[in-house]
Amino acid sequence: MDNRDFDDMEFAIVGAAVRLPGVADLDEFRTDLLAGGTHFDTVTREESVASGLPASEIDSETYIPLASILADAEHFDRDFFGMTAAEARATDPQHRLLLSLAHDAMESAGLNGSSAVCGAYTSVSASSYYLDRVVPELESNTARVDMPSFLGNDRDFVSTRLAYKLGFTGPAITVQTACSSSLVALHQACLGLAFGDVDIALVGAVSLKIPQAQGYVFEHGGILSPTGESRPFDAKANGTIRGSGGGAVVVRRLDDAIANGDNVLAVVAGTAINNDGANRMSFSAPSASGQQRALTKALARAQIAPDRVGYIEAHGTGTPLGDPIEFKAISRAYKSTMDRAEPRYLGSLKANFGHLDVAAGVVGLIKALLVVRHGQVFPQPSYDQPNDAIDLTKARFDIATAPVSPADSEYAAVSSFGMGGTNAHAVLRRAVVLESQVSSAPAVVTLTARTDKTLADYRSRLARFLRDQPDVALADVAATVAKRTVHAHSWSARVESVAELVERLAGPSDDAAVESDSPVGHQIWLPPVPLDVTYCSVPPTAQSSEPRESNVATSPRDVRSHFLALVAEELGTDVDDDTDFFDAGGESIALVGIVGKLSDLAGFRPDFDGLDGKTRVGDMIGVLSAQADSQVVATARLLRFGADGGRRIYFYPPAGGTNFGYAALSRLVPEFDMRAFKATALVDATIEQIAAECISILESEESLDRPLLLGGYSFGGNVAFEIARQLEAAGHPAPENIVMFDSFAPSAFRNLGAGSQQMATEVEQLARNASADDLERFTTTWLANNRALGRHRPDGVISAPITLLRAQEQLSAKESETLGIDVDVASNWQQYTEASVRIVNIPGGHYTIFTDRSNLAALARSFVDVLGERR
Repeated sequence: MDNRDFDDMEFAIVGAAVRLPGVADLDEFRTDLLAGGTHFDTVTREESVASGLPASEIDSETYIPLASILADAEHFDRDFFGMTAAEARATDPQHRLLLSLAHDAMESAGLNGSSAVCGAYTSVSASSYYLDRVVPELESNTARVDMPSFLGNDRDFVSTRLAYKLGFTGPAITVQTACSSSLVALHQACLGLAFGDVDIALVGAVSLKIPQAQGYVFEHGGILSPTGESRPFDAKANGTIRGSGGGAVVVRRLDDAIANGDNVLAVVAGTAINNDGANRMSFSAPSASGQQRALTKALARAQIAPDRVGYIEAHGTGTPLGDPIEFKAISRAYKSTMDRAEPRYLGSLKANFGHLDVAAGVVGLIKALLVVRHGQVFPQPSYDQPNDAIDLTKARFDIATAPVSPADSEYAAVSSFGMGGTNAHAVLRRAVVLESQVSSAPAVVTLTARTDKTLADYRSRLARFLRDQPDVALADVAATVAKRTVHAHSWSARVESVAELVERLAGPSDDAAVESDSPVGHQIWLPPVPLDVTYCSVPPTAQSSEPRESNVATSPRDVRSHFLALVAEELGTDVDDDTDFFDAGGESIALVGIVGKLSDLAGFRPDFDGLDGKTRVGDMIGVLSAQADSQVVATARLLRFGADGGRRIYFYPPAGGTNFGYAALSRLVPEFDMRAFKATALVDATIEQIAAECISILESEESLDRPLLLGGYSFGGNVAFEIARQLEAAGHPAPENIVMFDSFAPSAFRNLGAGSQQMATEVEQLARNASADDLERFTTTWLANNRALGRHRPDGVISAPITLLRAQEQLSAKESETLGIDVDVASNWQQYTEASVRIVNIPGGHYTIFTDRSNLAALARSFVDVLGERR
């Protein structure tokens, strides 16, 4: 095929689906656009705090508490798409929504993956869900790659997953050219159709930011609006707002669509893409000449004069720089060559829904499709008068502020420009509408859905749609629903008119099946059948479930209980020995992850090869239990420093979870037998839970019938205190002493301040300069443990003495505010013990008593002095 062949080809859009705030399908989209509404929600301070933003940012004058929120964005029908509960949770809602949109678009076209060679050309925005939800839930052992999370969030796999789930066998390509991605994807799909790589192409994109209820910070020189308004081409335009949602279209060669009797929503007459190259002010700046070349090329491929295009859906970001540059390109490429009686129209969806990032192109395409299909231009909200640099009148353009039905609306065009310079433009024309034969013959209409509830919901939705479409032919309705996926729950009715069908749909349920011949009629657009969606995401960190224990089991019996729990969590259902893991929806990659987690929980190293050929859960348990029973040594849960036989003391690590300080101290006082607990693997654990875990480890180490010596630096001292409290409460002897290195009393703690994240980073760097310990995930651990300190309110007092080696240099005002500490009561440990509290001042500050060599030497001397011996 040469260029001439491609330039002569036209392509048909035969299916479409869209999801936006307040919009669930094409019909609702058109209704919303005609109303000229906007969809930007005010975010409350409580929502901003819950989203994880620091107070300093929320209270900043540059914080704009506005967001575009898509309802039920994190809901999904995982059973329909063959996902386990764990797989769905690990998958970005953008990927999940794109799957749903692709299904709806294919259903609206009456097609499926087996209809012909189908391909996927898609895009999603970068995954904020992965950072906000998935990463905090992952195990602390970051050396293991969590493949389900990787596959579920990386953009490389969005098209291939769609192809796998929908049975597409053509190309599955993820397109990433920033904001122009999905319109570039349309161009790539048209090329694939022209070259014969595919017969049917699914083009789609989604953009969602998780969490949704979160405002943004305006930055001078950025594209986001300082006033929370989106006013493309308006004199008051000052930026844009992030949008949420996505869309999908089904495209095939026009000749094939006509031959198949498809419902052609619009014809793609010409597309073009290019890049601005170096002809612009900077890498991120747009270029009028580059955009003009793309527009001109698309018009040439459509083989029409610019005057034939009555509406242009512009990129229209609403920025003072971008809008005039884009209009300059439009006015040149679409320069009028005739004395027009009425203007052509310009518009931008960003005024209604904000900037949809990679999905902006395909959703703009669907809007332009509605313009040519219905011959009506939609009003643009928030528009009063044009930007001073935009002369609409001279170029014979206008922007509608109310619905307009221009005489010249056969053609429309859409632009999408990506930061970095990749431009895309497409020209659409109105399709020939097949005339339906008016018939008085009755027809049987059969609807099916996943559940009784979704069937009832669909009956109601279809009744509303048909009530507003009096000219729809009954035979076309029957023929269209007959081509859709057949589900388990059904409803049928033999009716003689659309009016009767509406009445029956809105009436009581009738379970009686009605026999019918194959319906004869044209394929038309009807609302999609709703799927059975439920909330499938990892909840925000604050709502996470109880912490998962680690390294607490070594027996085959424990292997069994842990493995059953992990498999049930993965599959999202109860399991037993007879459950076939793979028949229940599990995949081999998920089994690898389960076995990896089991190795942490049960303290042995499983041999995955031993599971080869095993599908029953009971058979897998038998293999793994035998492996656990054969491995005598469990994973070490204590680090040991110093001399065996020396005076033994147990330390818990400070908030960062590292034991570098105790290792350094041991080198100065090697005669002590120092044993340090490894930081817990519990997620966001309380101090009480950490102490209980430590006691279970102590029980396997030695008898608890003699007084122990406990201690810890900072957070570690607080844990040591809680260990002592729980030991005494259980009837064990009170510890001999609790040696704390600058630990603050529980009554001193409030909530973490705004700069805690930055402080964690600084402390980590300080620690790295003095330690070779593994500090992966330091910041996450540090923040979680400091939150635990803020919640810790001991239940009762102890009878063990406390020795506090206190840093002479107090925390600065900034440090104490960030940590939420009242320094005036930081040393007040006496209220927590009936015994004595001895305070010994040592040189240095809270963060330098271990890292400064001279401070550490002084600390070592005091440590020996307070314990009364140096062997």
